[in-house]
Amino acid sequence: MKKSEKLALLGEATGSYTLLKCDFRYNSYPVYYYIQAVSDRFLYAAAEDDFILDGFCVEKLSALRSVRPVDNLIVQINRERELLKQLHAPTLVLDSWQTVLRSLAALDCFVILEQLEPAEEEAFWLGKIQSVGASSVRFLAFDGDGVWQSVEDIPFRRISRITFGSRYATVWQDYLEVKTAQG
Repeated sequence: MKKSEKLALLGEATGSYTLLKCDFRYNSYPVYYYIQAVSDRFLYAAAEDDFILDGFCVEKLSALRSVRPVDNLIVQINRERELLKQLHAPTLVLDSWQTVLRSLAALDCFVILEQLEPAEEEAFWLGKIQSVGASSVRFLAFDGDGVWQSVEDIPFRRISRITFGSRYATVWQDYLEVKTAQG
């Protein structure tokens, strides 16, 4: 699929009830998105998972293999239930990973950074943005037991996807902020 075709579909779907089935080269399964914004480098979307919204993702447009609108009963139900009325998408600047991450740092929320390619170097970080430089982000992540790790510099070239506002990230944020406040 040509970049111009992808951009046209993404642009038409932006801010609407058009659910898009997106196939990325690093996923073996499609993801379903309500597009919030698009640039020539990134797409910013609300993730839909069987009648619920589960946070927001920013993905590289260059990794998008194909995209197509979905028109099925799930979309009809989402529309009738006014699923998108509960959506409050913060504004992100989609010029570069640097501007995206600076936008997210200002929100002061837990963020998931994923490196999804090459497959043998996949990585997953969940935590907080400490600062954003010219070519990397200083990130404070925690492990699967909720133990904070050392601050790490993650080069932008390693980032494939950024997720925030998901159930997974917000539950961890709620738990760790209470645990930290209690000492």
